[in-house]
Amino acid sequence: MKVRAFFRHLPDHLGCWQHRLRTRKQLLQLDMHELQDLGISKQQAVVEGSKPFWRH
Repeated sequence: MKVRAFFRHLPDHLGCWQHRLRTRKQLLQLDMHELQDLGISKQQAVVEGSKPFWRH
């Protein structure tokens, strides 16, 4: 049953994963001023940006 549900929602998963991959790459490219504007440190950006796309 779980396998069927996974494939039924696969297009949604792919879109979400693509969004995570893109935004995490962008996060790693921000400079210190941009990170300060977001209220996060460079270390926090690296931790989040280094996560695999399938992890929250």
